[in-house]
Amino acid sequence: MTAAPLRLAVVGAGAIAHAYKLALPTVDEVRPVAVADVRHEAAEALAEALGCAVVSDVAELADPARTDLVLIATPPNTHEELCGLFLRAGVPVMCEKPLSVDSVSTRRIVALAESTGTLLTMASKFRFVPDVIEARSLIQSGSLGRVIRVENAFASRVDMRNRWNADRAISGGGVIIDNGTHSIDIMRYLLGPVDEVFAASAVSASDLTVEETVAIMVRMVDGQLGSIDLSWSLDRITDRYLAVFGTEGSLEVGWKGSRLRLASNPAETKFGDGYDKVVALGGNVRNVARAVLGEEELIVKPADALASVAAVDACYESLQLGAWVNVQARKRERISA
Repeated sequence: MTAAPLRLAVVGAGAIAHAYKLALPTVDEVRPVAVADVRHEAAEALAEALGCAVVSDVAELADPARTDLVLIATPPNTHEELCGLFLRAGVPVMCEKPLSVDSVSTRRIVALAESTGTLLTMASKFRFVPDVIEARSLIQSGSLGRVIRVENAFASRVDMRNRWNADRAISGGGVIIDNGTHSIDIMRYLLGPVDEVFAASAVSASDLTVEETVAIMVRMVDGQLGSIDLSWSLDRITDRYLAVFGTEGSLEVGWKGSRLRLASNPAETKFGDGYDKVVALGGNVRNVARAVLGEEELIVKPADALASVAAVDACYESLQLGAWVNVQARKRERISA
């Protein structure tokens, strides 16, 4: 078994990789050893911050003798090729969300991980936010009674006109695949599988060729109803990004703190300190590293990544059809095909 700290290679030196540079030093289980990016100057800047080497050819890192774990932090349209490179070499992969741009390519990645017996996970930072973890605990304990509805909103004004996130050929879509991947995974983390979705988009504020403001209704397999509001065009005047309503109480998870109100006690109880990106990213990397070391169970499994992408695909189908799309039926059809 590989001993800690694991030799970590980072592929990609863009904005999300730089978000990790503050989190990685908090994870004792990993030690960054190399950064690779097609933009050499960007790779040099990140490597300097992490105190590691720059590699010009990413294939050099796909070697278990050199790399114990790779973090893929490149745009989504590169994920299948890069995941394949490392999985075939037997190097465990942590890939930024979404795992790929559609369900077809995601299934190929997952199948490759299974056939090579190599660890694969999709980064999903909100599963490692302490307030979200506590919200799940409260739901599972029955404190809220029977959950009826969940609301999520990721909406902030961001100019996406010159960013790859709004280039469908690179990202796979717009705000749905970008932020909605987190939304779907939060819903699944709290309440289990998604049954069906309905998505509608609003008028574009920036004349993008992809959706930038979307409302999504979600029905879970167990019958709970969810709503997701996504936008790059507007700011919501609220601190909360998640709310859960049950027959015996409700809770709100916010950027600066969270609160709980039970039917048995009208006084609000505050819990958690809010969202800390460094804590969330660090927790995600720590879990993956410990899973590689055999010390912990992997929290975000390949099946979770596949289910997330499948639900996002269903949202795009719903946009085109203007109708509810059954995620579970689509999964059954594609499995039998």
